[in-house]
Amino acid sequence: MQSHLAWLCKATNAGRFLRQLIRLNRRIEPYVDRRPRTRRIIGVCPECGREVMAAKGESLLLCKCGNPINVAELREQGRDKAESIHLTKTPAGMSQWLRENYGYEVSRKQISNWLNRGKLPSSKPVDDGYREFNIREILALAMGSSTRPA
Repeated sequence: MQSHLAWLCKATNAGRFLRQLIRLNRRIEPYVDRRPRTRRIIGVCPECGREVMAAKGESLLLCKCGNPINVAELREQGRDKAESIHLTKTPAGMSQWLRENYGYEVSRKQISNWLNRGKLPSSKPVDDGYREFNIREILALAMGSSTRPA
């Protein structure tokens, strides 16, 4: 394109096409650029069951239903539940489970890499490629590397 820049500038509609390109770029930018995530899902509201999202320093939230939520307590409850839960799946099955339940796009290969690199220390092999995954560990890694929009 740069080799034809002089020719492009001489085109009769160059200015109009440039403005259209700029406008189209602005329209698609929110869909293709990754914004930093400031709020994360910490659990569900005990009253209405909605997902509760909180930023790092928040200590008290008000759910949309009006229920006040203690962030530290809800995080601790979620952490305790997640630590007690294990799933027995293949890396491909875990990839599908993460996509269906949390919307995290993590490939089977990525999960296999985490296993090989020791990033999932609580994961134990069962048999025939099946492993027992600790939900808390796999979710923490998936949150950090997923292509899920913020």
